[in-house]
Amino acid sequence: MFRINKESEKLDLYGVWNPKEIYGNEYVIAPLTSIYKDTQYLECGTKVQNVEGSTGDPNPYGSNWIGVIKLVYAVKGYKENTDICCLDNNYYNFANNESHILTSHGNNNIYGGHMIIAGDKSNNTLKPGSSFYLMHICSGHNKHDCKNDYFKTGMATYAVVMSDFLQEEQIPKAILAFAATLKSNEDVEFDVQKYCNENKIELKRMLFE
Repeated sequence: MFRINKESEKLDLYGVWNPKEIYGNEYVIAPLTSIYKDTQYLECGTKVQNVEGSTGDPNPYGSNWIGVIKLVYAVKGYKENTDICCLDNNYYNFANNESHILTSHGNNNIYGGHMIIAGDKSNNTLKPGSSFYLMHICSGHNKHDCKNDYFKTGMATYAVVMSDFLQEEQIPKAILAFAATLKSNEDVEFDVQKYCNENKIELKRMLFE
């Protein structure tokens, strides 16, 4: 759920859409680039891996990915501390499963990292439309090259399940550009289906009041 901020010329992350509420014209219901699905409980010691190319998945307008995790936790009532890294302080090699200390591990800078469950070998390239996890991880884990390595959760944690990776990131930008042309509070219409057809975007889920 976004709110148009005319001063900053951005869409501010407002909250999770509630079908029982009535929203004014300054609110837009749109995907958070990749789309929130649910949460998944992961046991301590679960093997995970960074998603390659996730920097191309733009941050939600007015927020960032750790902000999305905090928002989902608040809605779900989770008490888990999102200000610490949920991974242990090692990285593990796929070839021999040997562990190595990740010296850059710490809790000073926490990110919402795009992660997947690690298999027996590295396979961290996702196709557009794929699902992945958002997890609160430190800068060291977030920046580590995972082509040959994987991580383990250092605690039981709730991962935020996201879908439609890199699928619909153009839509919020189009809505923002459209909103910038408005000069009154009158009801207007943005034809999302037409926009997606013209730009060859596969529309899976989009909600408007």
